[in-house]
Amino acid sequence: MDVSGNVSVSCYLLQLLQSHRHFERVCSLDIIGFVAFGYDFGLGESQEAKAIIHTWAEQSKMTLLDLAFIAEASLRAFPGLLSLPFGAAESQTEIKRICDRLSQKLIKDAPEGGRKAEFHFNFLDFMMQASGDGIMTMHETIENLSTLVMAGYETTAATLTFILYELSRNQDCQQKL
Repeated sequence: MDVSGNVSVSCYLLQLLQSHRHFERVCSLDIIGFVAFGYDFGLGESQEAKAIIHTWAEQSKMTLLDLAFIAEASLRAFPGLLSLPFGAAESQTEIKRICDRLSQKLIKDAPEGGRKAEFHFNFLDFMMQASGDGIMTMHETIENLSTLVMAGYETTAATLTFILYELSRNQDCQQKL
């Protein structure tokens, strides 16, 4: 029985999946960056994008472990454990730090009143307006943007995957695009 053909097909599929996963991460981050910050992560080439994507990749490796479910359930039951140096918690904290720094930089660089000459309807502009009106504090603005990046990633990635899957099945849509 010749298994070399099966091995090469398996290797090809693995490379294809890894390539898709990278594409998914890069595109998701760019979409979130534009919608949340009006910021271009440069298809994964900016310093912040590289740091976030690397941390997401490391974090996803950790969640593939068999004990990940038990660990997550334990952390939900005993939230005080989050202060201990667990890899997944540290990864989440690192992503939050990156997002906080980026939010602070963008807020500092934003024009007075939070509106740019070209308003693109991103969440940062809306929240800057709200903080200028006294509705939100600057700290709340930064926290909301960090949460949007961290929570929005999986949703955006899943949506992109679904769109690509449906597009692959619909020749008429492909022709129109």
